[in-house]
Amino acid sequence: MNMMKKILAAACIAALHPVAVAGSTDGLELVVVPTARAAPYAKKVEGFFAAYEKNRHGYSCQDSQLLIEGALFKSAPTGITGKLAKAAVSDPKQRKKLGRMLTTYRDRHHARGFDGALVYDVTDKKIVFHAVSPMLDEKIYTSSLPLAQIDDEAKVAQAICRAVVYLSVLEEP
Repeated sequence: MNMMKKILAAACIAALHPVAVAGSTDGLELVVVPTARAAPYAKKVEGFFAAYEKNRHGYSCQDSQLLIEGALFKSAPTGITGKLAKAAVSDPKQRKKLGRMLTTYRDRHHARGFDGALVYDVTDKKIVFHAVSPMLDEKIYTSSLPLAQIDDEAKVAQAICRAVVYLSVLEEP
């Protein structure tokens, strides 16, 4: 009987946690977009997703389980550029435009569009990651890493994770 109480207590705590899992059983679908200044670091960012793919079920971040289904790097949907994505971080009009592109995109691999964009830029000797949801009322999560630490895979992973871990998986429009 004591064991049942522990299981029930654990279930209640998990249910109360506002974001226990980034994504859903399907996981996040992301477009990863560098600005022109950040393009030289694209391989480092792609390296995070390659490492994640090898150990997706054991990857936790900030006391939450990270679940990414897919990330598109090389061929962002038409119109999604580093310039637009960076502008969407601070301009609601541009965010709405980016959001429409993310949610309406369809191809044989993406039946419901994308849940967000991971935009990264270089500012003040730091690489700055922004996780942008197409939902205008959802917060934009930002994380940064000094460029001097860009070769440290664990630090790159934590910086990316801090940005995307709280993004929500969107329902089909």
